[in-house]
Amino acid sequence: MKTEIISYQDQHQEQWDKFVLNNEKACFYHLSAWNDIFKNNFKIKNQSLIAIENSEITGILPLFEMKNIMQQKFLISSPFTNYSGLITNSRDTESLLLAKADEITKKTNSQYCEFRQIKELNLNSPKRDNFVTMKVDISKNLDEIWQNTLQGKVRNQIRKAQKSGLSINKTNNVSSFYKIFKKTMHRLGTPAYSKKFIQSQLDVFISNSYLLEVTKNNVNIAAMLVCHYKDTVYTPLACSLVEYNKYCPTNLMYWEVIKNHHETLKWLDMGRSTANTGTFSYKQSWGAKEFPLHYEYILGKASRPPIVDATNNKYNQIIEAWKKAPSWVVNFLGPKLIKFLPEL
Repeated sequence: MKTEIISYQDQHQEQWDKFVLNNEKACFYHLSAWNDIFKNNFKIKNQSLIAIENSEITGILPLFEMKNIMQQKFLISSPFTNYSGLITNSRDTESLLLAKADEITKKTNSQYCEFRQIKELNLNSPKRDNFVTMKVDISKNLDEIWQNTLQGKVRNQIRKAQKSGLSINKTNNVSSFYKIFKKTMHRLGTPAYSKKFIQSQLDVFISNSYLLEVTKNNVNIAAMLVCHYKDTVYTPLACSLVEYNKYCPTNLMYWEVIKNHHETLKWLDMGRSTANTGTFSYKQSWGAKEFPLHYEYILGKASRPPIVDATNNKYNQIIEAWKKAPSWVVNFLGPKLIKFLPEL
């Protein structure tokens, strides 16, 4: 039976999510609900593709048409997330989806089409392999995780947090979270997502997400967005007030996530890092193992893949300037600029 490649439509939502649920290579960021989240928050065009055979989905490619800060078009499989990308049941179906993506790249006059993959596509084209995602196996007895997975420094920092009068609770108070989040992003030199974007994730994934909040003396000092799906819990956003970091609230939050999910899930995905950086070493101290991320490209009008990397000198200058900008400027401009920077 011939495989047909079609564009995703709203009526495909249930069938798409069934494929995601039953495919071991699919993750939280493949769920169809992200289509509406991206559309409603960033006004980006959905170009996602489906492979159909005998009325059944045999492959999917989340794909979105965007513009960079220079208003040049590009396509990307996983905007504002670390990975999802193309998944199929066969190599032949993969080739058909890639051919269609190539066609859309040319038709839209896009600079490039980017695939953010866990499973390498092995395209005969440029790629970026400098990123990894860091995952901790939490499917063990809690005492075993404490003694054998966490490094001594991490255990000491968790103890310090516990002895420092910190309280930690689940919450859905996005306003409280956002006050800490926008200060953290300003300190790091990166535009912040809008509060609406974070709220929409909690609303859409109401049974798969929550916020953690840490307080000291009734002051909210740290917070984390937690999402879980299938066998993995994700912590895509974490923030803290720098003047309280000496109490190790972030360590307390990660430990709380492990306690909440170790009996039912296998992995804690601590997110993307570049090897041999500070965040990479921090996640290693939690016992996290590195899983390579493969960012692969079909080139359109561009002659090479984009270079968007915080370690690049050009971006260091922009980051430092953003850090020094007044709060009212970054709070106003940040949510407007971030839609042009899905690589960050």
